[in-house]
Amino acid sequence: MDTGHPVMAIIPVAVASATLTLVAWQDWRYRRIPNLAVFALLLCALLRWSQFSGVELERVLEVHGINVLLALLIAIPGTLKSIFGAGDTKLLIVLALLWPTDQFLQAFSIGILALLAGCIVHDTLKIRRQPALTGNAASGAMPTMAELRLRGLPLGTALALGALLSIII
Repeated sequence: MDTGHPVMAIIPVAVASATLTLVAWQDWRYRRIPNLAVFALLLCALLRWSQFSGVELERVLEVHGINVLLALLIAIPGTLKSIFGAGDTKLLIVLALLWPTDQFLQAFSIGILALLAGCIVHDTLKIRRQPALTGNAASGAMPTMAELRLRGLPLGTALALGALLSIII
């Protein structure tokens, strides 16, 4: 998330990181993404855009327009198949406003892969240690793949994880 001036970069990155951490936890635990968190991320995007002027701003808005279109192409079929919830869709669209296209798609892909990989590793370790016990996703513990199939993939968590990893990378 490039914001131009180094001092001005700290504020939106810190707010976005804290907000994404909250979103990841809330969606993991309760399958809810707070509207206030989505609004805070939108404000980060607007603050980022305020650093640009003239031709730069036009170019940035074109890139983010493409990102929003990509987000809608992902979200609309997901919503129609009940894979995406309203919070997931809002989060995906706001994240489309924060990064260039390659970072946006990277955040989306890495987040989903990281969440699935974590669940697979958890399943593997759980089977080796205590095959009779099952985890409880509602308690905040890592769910098994079977529990993810029943409850659905917490896409807000995956998107937030991918976005956080994109900030770090």
